[in-house]
Amino acid sequence: MDINSLEVQLVINDLHVPYQDNELLSLVLKFAKNLKPDKLFILGDFMDFYSISRFDRDPSRVLKLENEFDAGREILGWIRETVKGDIYFLAGNHEDRLRKFLWNNPVLHGCINIEDKLNFKNFDIRYYEYGKNFVYKDKLVYTHGNKINKYSAYTAKNLLDDLGMSVISAHTHRLGMHYKTDYSGAKVGVENGCLCEFENAMQWFRREIIDWQRGVSVIKWHEDRFNIQQLCIPKDLFIIYGKNYYELDKIS
Repeated sequence: MDINSLEVQLVINDLHVPYQDNELLSLVLKFAKNLKPDKLFILGDFMDFYSISRFDRDPSRVLKLENEFDAGREILGWIRETVKGDIYFLAGNHEDRLRKFLWNNPVLHGCINIEDKLNFKNFDIRYYEYGKNFVYKDKLVYTHGNKINKYSAYTAKNLLDDLGMSVISAHTHRLGMHYKTDYSGAKVGVENGCLCEFENAMQWFRREIIDWQRGVSVIKWHEDRFNIQQLCIPKDLFIIYGKNYYELDKIS
């Protein structure tokens, strides 16, 4: 096999902008700059849309909706500046907050569009609305997901059972992999962690410690075969492919 024929993909999700972990995102983009992925998948909940949430909101954190779009465009610009390959944006349930908000306020119909507000056309980003999955080479499903189970990899197992084919998903803020082999061969279900601040756990669950993991996945394809490598990222350091990635203020 010619190693040069590999297609390299990077998968990220659950930044919850403007509550992304900036130090972590800086490290991931530094890694992406070296990885040079052919494709980047953003598997939803890139935006938080806290300002239009139907849940109770901390008054000290409420932003204007336009402030959230401003932050989203800034981060997408940062990503596009780093990643030269194709970028796919699969909306999650937090992006779907905007649809629900507009449906409950029909007077705003036609005034606000997420694709326009986040400049997807200018950034050359392909957008898929919440609930629509991306299937690649009839082998792997990329999705935000709509299930959450208690333990790591349990959600991956359920999605794998539901879809009947390999799947990589977001939503749970956990890392995990579940394998299954049947007459059609081996399949894998993957939960892909998150890149948001963990302080959100206190806001959402009133808990200081939450069973989340920061992480991303690298997928390498050759023809219709693929391999997924998960990367669990402690807050200030991770090591992959023999290279160390540190917090920015530790880089000489």
